[in-house]
Amino acid sequence: MRHLVALALLCIGMTAHADEILLNSCGFEGAPPDICVAPAFPTGRRVDSSVWQASEGEFSVEVLTIPEFSFGPTLPGRFHTFKFDLAGNPLEGPPIKALGLFIEFFPITFPQGSGPHWFFFDTTGKDPENMGWEEVSASFLMPDLPFPGIRLNWVNISCHPDVLEFQGCGTNFPGPAIDNLRLFASVPEPGFLALLSIVLAGLSFARRRRPQMSST
Repeated sequence: MRHLVALALLCIGMTAHADEILLNSCGFEGAPPDICVAPAFPTGRRVDSSVWQASEGEFSVEVLTIPEFSFGPTLPGRFHTFKFDLAGNPLEGPPIKALGLFIEFFPITFPQGSGPHWFFFDTTGKDPENMGWEEVSASFLMPDLPFPGIRLNWVNISCHPDVLEFQGCGTNFPGPAIDNLRLFASVPEPGFLALLSIVLAGLSFARRRRPQMSST
């Protein structure tokens, strides 16, 4: 039994080394195949490189109120990692920019999600030519849903970064900046899936036998 438990823990550790495939990406450039064109982000401010440096390309988005948009596709029953580049408006507002992200699973008939996830960025010493973009991420397990997708709900909490509540600061409060959105899914090797199935079956068998063995 101990050997099976140890092997199960090893399998869980191996998921961190599973291959990742890119499912979708967005850079706010507003041209196919970029899905994040300006109309899809109505409560964020699309900023071009004449205002400040983007993480990639010519555009980034300053999160102002609580913008949201759909992002996908996803793979049901798989671990996913949502990555994006984070900075902050270096021209206005307090130096600490705070961002909340709730990843909502849909169809709507299955109201679950991941988060909220909290991110902070210090704009001290930053300027439009040196934004200091950082890559951040949030991981989640996608439920086994038909036609699954996710909806990204963002909130600028830079006006109250010490109070972790999913409540925005108002339409024009200077906030965090985001760019280079990417969604990845973990795809374990076939051999790993077979090994995990054997281990789980062994644990189930051992659990059923244990009461019988203790009674003799």
